[in-house]
Amino acid sequence: MRIQRSSELEQLAHEVHAAWERGDDKWFSAHLSSDNPIMLGSAPEEEMRGTDAVGVATAREIANRDSYSFKPTAPRVIDARESGDFGWALVGTRWEFEDGSYIPVRGLTIFNREDGVWKAIIGLTAPAFSNELLRPGSPVAQVGHATVSA
Repeated sequence: MRIQRSSELEQLAHEVHAAWERGDDKWFSAHLSSDNPIMLGSAPEEEMRGTDAVGVATAREIANRDSYSFKPTAPRVIDARESGDFGWALVGTRWEFEDGSYIPVRGLTIFNREDGVWKAIIGLTAPAFSNELLRPGSPVAQVGHATVSA
């Protein structure tokens, strides 16, 4: 089957943001695959597996969204494509702070059509940092132990 642009998944990417804005965790549950989905959040420890775990984590994040120090902007859909019952939406957004600063963020959701409804099977949220920040001592670097290979 041919991969083609998907206006349906592009619209769905915008609906994700709208559901987030209105705090609609039921919308997310209705669009979550029942086939062992996996979601990776922006924090290293945010790795959810399975419908129940992803649903609980999503509901918790929605309930706490007003306490975040940032506000996500509406997504810019970079790419949305489908092939049969498989598709994806790749988006760019910003997490904006009160002072006007922001962090660019990229998201990828892979969908599977289940009973005619697109449902998320894999999701990934990743802040986008410039290469200059990818160095020892950077505020985005985590403390670890050096390993030496022979």
